[in-house]
Amino acid sequence: MILDLLENAMKGHAAQSLSIMDDLYKKGADAATIMQDMLDLTHLLTKHRALPQMRENSNLPKGEQARLENLADSLSMPTLGRTWQILLKGLGEVNMASNPQKAAEMIIIRLTYAADLPDPAELVKKLSQAPANTQLVSSNTVAPSNNASGASASASPNAQTPPTDQAADMLGGAPQASIAPALQTNLSDNSEPVKNIETIKDVVTALEQSGAMVLATQVRMFAHPVKISDCLIEFRPAENAPQKLAQELSQALKSATEKRWVVTISSAPGDPTLAQLADIQADQLRADILQKPLVKNILQLFPDAKLKEISKKEK
Repeated sequence: MILDLLENAMKGHAAQSLSIMDDLYKKGADAATIMQDMLDLTHLLTKHRALPQMRENSNLPKGEQARLENLADSLSMPTLGRTWQILLKGLGEVNMASNPQKAAEMIIIRLTYAADLPDPAELVKKLSQAPANTQLVSSNTVAPSNNASGASASASPNAQTPPTDQAADMLGGAPQASIAPALQTNLSDNSEPVKNIETIKDVVTALEQSGAMVLATQVRMFAHPVKISDCLIEFRPAENAPQKLAQELSQALKSATEKRWVVTISSAPGDPTLAQLADIQADQLRADILQKPLVKNILQLFPDAKLKEISKKEK
């Protein structure tokens, strides 16, 4: 299952990867152990890729050995090196996280985003071949994919969506600029551009509309808003917030709004994060559903029954 997880993540299959991760969790697997096992497999893949003659000395079963060889042949050394860096950094985050499982899922999402990043050598080649007058822009001008689900607790990235510059920073060593004609896209026809940023929700919406999806997720999960006014944001970072969150947020908002934003870190408690508010709303909805007479009658007739999922009824 670890090999399935790593293979799907490195191919950009987010939904399948998170499903395997959830299955491992339900079977009692420790999140840190999963990360360590993925590191071991990445090390083995890198050895297979760099030194094909070592494949004959492997003690793995033939079926797994064949899968490893095929996967190693399909991956480049820069990709394997980047995967090793993501997992190594992620292992430390999982060990420090208050919820290791959620932290591990974040690492898996990073891997799926990294699947579509070009190798540095390929990027340099493209830039060197670009005309001298080609304008370079930050890759956070890419609009988000419309395929991402807005209803799930942790949205799965679309493997075909080009990663943003914030994703590049998280993934380590990724490109910071791309060729404008290839990457610039308009906002979705269904999205209204944010005119005034007055709440933390407006901040997230502006980031999503500018294509900074990873940074938007970080703000949603880790930023406790203290004060938001004209071009000024004060927030208290959550315990596991990225160190450069304030700096990256200031740069992204400047790119998205063409205004200079001052983003500062506060020691004040601040309001709950958007992720916490969503959890509170979900808990309240669940409590309300459980109090409905029909549901109460069902649970009385079937004491072992549990409310597993709540979905909106299609009209």
